[in-house]
Amino acid sequence: MSFLPAGVSDPEVDQTGRTTSSKVDVAERKDNKNNTVEFTTHNATQEVTETFVANATNIVNSALAGQVSSAEVIISHEVTEKTDGYNEVSITKKVIVPVATGA
Repeated sequence: MSFLPAGVSDPEVDQTGRTTSSKVDVAERKDNKNNTVEFTTHNATQEVTETFVANATNIVNSALAGQVSSAEVIISHEVTEKTDGYNEVSITKKVIVPVATGA
């Protein structure tokens, strides 16, 4: 079983949660007295963590080196083995957020 969700969770697996964290980098402009006078944000990204319950023992690690994408990459993949025969799988993806353009 491979967990490579492309923006949407795999409908064949029981998703139990989803957390989205939006982030930007901030640049500061300072005046001649070193006071911050302006912020500029850039490089907007989101980290999306999806948690599943899976009845499988052969869960494939999806957080691999060498991923190349213009949309998202998987940066973390955790498997928690449960005593009831099910596994809890959490996958975190870093997603590029398109730059907003003025109208």
